[in-house]
Amino acid sequence: MLPQSVKGKPNTAWTKSLVEDAKSKVPRLRNDLTEIGLRNFLLDEERIGTICTKYRSANTNGWSFPPLAEAREAWERCYGTVKWDNPDAKEWGDVPNEARSAAQRSLLDEPCGG
Repeated sequence: MLPQSVKGKPNTAWTKSLVEDAKSKVPRLRNDLTEIGLRNFLLDEERIGTICTKYRSANTNGWSFPPLAEAREAWERCYGTVKWDNPDAKEWGDVPNEARSAAQRSLLDEPCGG
């Protein structure tokens, strides 16, 4: 899942959220990553193997990502195998079953006899 994705657009997140998330997860980026650096990275199709597109609202800017499977495949081509936080996700915004509230689950999510 993208950090603080745009409501109704699970494949889109605000630039500030993406920068903050990257800095929190990758120590070497904490002092170096800027919104411009992120922009340059996301627009470098040759480097990351896919293209991300700019997203704008009246208040702030963000980025839209390609379909999840395509984005993961491109990332792994460039950076090798990754242990994804939610490896079973098929689409952006898919939440792991264990993280969904009881109200969001269906009987089909429960084990037989459970």
